[in-house]
Amino acid sequence: MSAAKLEKKIWTLEQRLREEFRVELRRAVGHCVARVQHLEAEMLLLRGEKPERPSRTGAQLAAQDQVSVDVSSGDAPLPGTVAEKTQEADVLPVARPSWPEWPEWEPNEAVAKDECVDWVPLEPVAFLESTWNLVLVMGFTDAGWLDIIIACLLLIASAGLQIAFSIILLSPDFLGEPFESHIQSAESWRVGVAHDYRHMDLAQTSLVSRVCNKDPSLIVSASQATLLDQIDAFLGLLQPLNVSLGILLCMLCILLWCLYLCNEFRAIGLSLEAILQVPRRAYTTFDHGRFTTMSYWRFAGYVLARLTRGVIAGLLLYAGILWLGNTTSITDLMLNAVALGAVLDVDEMFFAALMPKKIQIKIQDLEAIKINYTRARSQIESVLLLLIMCGLMLWPWFHLVEPLGNHMLEVN
Repeated sequence: MSAAKLEKKIWTLEQRLREEFRVELRRAVGHCVARVQHLEAEMLLLRGEKPERPSRTGAQLAAQDQVSVDVSSGDAPLPGTVAEKTQEADVLPVARPSWPEWPEWEPNEAVAKDECVDWVPLEPVAFLESTWNLVLVMGFTDAGWLDIIIACLLLIASAGLQIAFSIILLSPDFLGEPFESHIQSAESWRVGVAHDYRHMDLAQTSLVSRVCNKDPSLIVSASQATLLDQIDAFLGLLQPLNVSLGILLCMLCILLWCLYLCNEFRAIGLSLEAILQVPRRAYTTFDHGRFTTMSYWRFAGYVLARLTRGVIAGLLLYAGILWLGNTTSITDLMLNAVALGAVLDVDEMFFAALMPKKIQIKIQDLEAIKINYTRARSQIESVLLLLIMCGLMLWPWFHLVEPLGNHMLEVN
């Protein structure tokens, strides 16, 4: 399980435990408050005072008013007469009945539920195991000076290697001539050598017929025969979809590469947003994998490292699309896509294979930083990512893959 998934599961469990704890705490506090109010009412009754109570029913009010009894005999006097006043003086107080049972406090489950789930949605952003995160733990690793020097060299080497790969992929010598250059050479070959009688076999079959029929005994024009085999394999129809196998595979490889780089750009953006949550001071406070404060220099170094990583990823994205879009062999498409993925993971391979253990453990122990992730933001981000992916797929289709198929048809 990756670090990001583990942090997500821990965060979900933490929120669930918090919710259950708050519900139970609210219920327990409610019972305690009800008991305290009941005891307070009893004390007021013992002192002969009337406690304030919430609104009650008519039966409860009638029971409350019956706190004295009339011990006089005879007919009841009319209201407002002297006898009534005399009778009031003859009323003897008796023991008050116990106060009606205080209703047990029951928490409103709907309110409690709303209060428990009314927390800001957060997304834990974990720091990946990469040489680029060396700047975060520098000075807190308890490593020797030799380990620190080796770690810095590994960071420079991984970044330099990725930049070198990007430059090589974009070089004209590596990409080679565009496929449309084969059109002119194919026309020259067909007009000249292909119909030359000197290249006919004993059956008087022309060279162009032998190439088109894929004669395995060909010695002359073997490169044209190989090119024709590649074109036939690339433009071959895939049943029952009735689409070109090479074009479909090329677009799938480009899609895979774009998804790979989209994940990388998303991780870079989230890591920058996460590091912005840490307060910046003149010094860095680091305790048990958590940054309490971060110095301005360390913050600037990390931002510079992530931006450099983003530039390298952009170069690899552009170079990879060009390389895959100009690949004419269907057997090389998958190999090229896998090779590009390995180039992007150079920093992680350097970290896992060569990073000193003291520094490696410290980077692995970095605690994830939680950022706000609202529903509106999630929807906006999903739409933007979808639009970006559509743009990344339309550009190679109209500028690379479709023209390549048309040029192959012309050569064929």
